[in-house]
Amino acid sequence: MYFRYKEIDVFYQRKKGEGTPVLLLHGWGCSHKTLQSVFDFYASLGKEIIVIDFPPFGNSYELKEPFKLEDYALMTLSLLSLLGIDKVEIFAHSFGARVVALINEKVTVTRLVITGGAGVKTRKSLKTKCKILSYKIRKKLGLSTKKLGSTDYQALNPTMQKTFVSVVNRYTDEELKRITAPTLLIWGENDKETPLSSAKKMKKLIGCCELITLSGCGHFAFLDDS
Repeated sequence: MYFRYKEIDVFYQRKKGEGTPVLLLHGWGCSHKTLQSVFDFYASLGKEIIVIDFPPFGNSYELKEPFKLEDYALMTLSLLSLLGIDKVEIFAHSFGARVVALINEKVTVTRLVITGGAGVKTRKSLKTKCKILSYKIRKKLGLSTKKLGSTDYQALNPTMQKTFVSVVNRYTDEELKRITAPTLLIWGENDKETPLSSAKKMKKLIGCCELITLSGCGHFAFLDDS
């Protein structure tokens, strides 16, 4: 199914069921298919489930202009409003955690699961600092910076490159402090994208929060351990 947001066709999937609906939010570059095992688990419990494809990923259409994190949050709220839903449980992976932080006070969240969540500000490694410095110097000198971006960045078109930069530089530490729902953090001990240090900081920021670490698992811990 699709709904329109800012002239974009956004794909979502909904399965009706009992109790408080469960909202599934996928990571950057992923889609509803990445969360299929999670979808099936909640479906086996008879729960109502909603999952959205953040554009331009999955079955959603391309962005016509650069998005900020706030746009993705408003898009999610627009879908919930369209469906007449004002109370949810949320399962969020990676980028999805950024969205959670922004919609938290706009909808009632009864329970929250975050795995490999992004958005907290952590210390940059020396390697990362050197890359940033190199980028700034080359840009100031008018030299090409194309090869300095991450693999994710280089694979994007200009609209999505601007979106990517905006999103990764939008930290949600302050918003996470305002989450009051009982929260479970599930982290892979070998997560390289959002390391365990991110999980530990997130645990400190969120009030009612527990952290489970999965041995031998990476950024997709919920798949590695399934």
